[in-house]
Amino acid sequence: MIETKKFLGLKYSIFNLEELKQNIIFGIKNGITSVYYGYSLTLLSKFKKYPEIYLFSNRFDYFLADGKGYYFFLRLFGIKLESDISLPDLAILLLEIANEKKFSVLLFGADNNTNIAATGKIRRKYPNAKIVDGINGFYNEMEEAAIINKINALSPDIMLVGISSPKKEKISIEWKDRLKVKVIVPCGGVIDVFAENTKREPKIVKKIGLTWIYRFLQEPKRLFKPLFMGGLSVLFWLIPKVIYEIKIKKNTSFSIPEFYHITESDK
Repeated sequence: MIETKKFLGLKYSIFNLEELKQNIIFGIKNGITSVYYGYSLTLLSKFKKYPEIYLFSNRFDYFLADGKGYYFFLRLFGIKLESDISLPDLAILLLEIANEKKFSVLLFGADNNTNIAATGKIRRKYPNAKIVDGINGFYNEMEEAAIINKINALSPDIMLVGISSPKKEKISIEWKDRLKVKVIVPCGGVIDVFAENTKREPKIVKKIGLTWIYRFLQEPKRLFKPLFMGGLSVLFWLIPKVIYEIKIKKNTSFSIPEFYHITESDK
């Protein structure tokens, strides 16, 4: 059984890759709906503008370190995770599991052309998985009920939510009990990666924790403020503050949500 703990007010789960795989398979076979999520250092910078990212995600089930930077960050403070699997890696693992066990998968997100392209490519790559027709992520609130009904009619074992924050977090928790889905993964731009609109970082880039820089260089205009500036704010504002509070002041009550002035009243 995967254990989930808290550090600096944020949840993290303890598992190795095989335990994660078996937990996913067990949940699907036993009809248990779970949301798998991951914090990254650049995501933390969005807490100030979008406190709901934390408020929604804090109710999810399993947490991984989404990126080597966050993995290193936890290790700096003595949290030694057995696995550094990121959300894109988890999405690939889920497709491999689906291919092995003949589970069904739905891509929910991106624009219609990108969704269709991504669905077609993963169908060809994972022929034993049941890759159902995807649903694009551009809709209004009036269409939500129809989309939920469509998802339930397809009843996928796995749903990858490729929508930007905080919308993907909101969907994943508020729709969770209304969906006939076993595994929900809010995973941002992964559908664009599957469609080959954007590229995954080289292994060496991931290994040294510079994935965010690589992503920024692919789309500098769009990602300058949310990713590049967000990454710098974490490096030169948040991390020094955490080091000061934890290492120097020995302040065991310090938390990242409180640092960004997030309270339950922000819902």
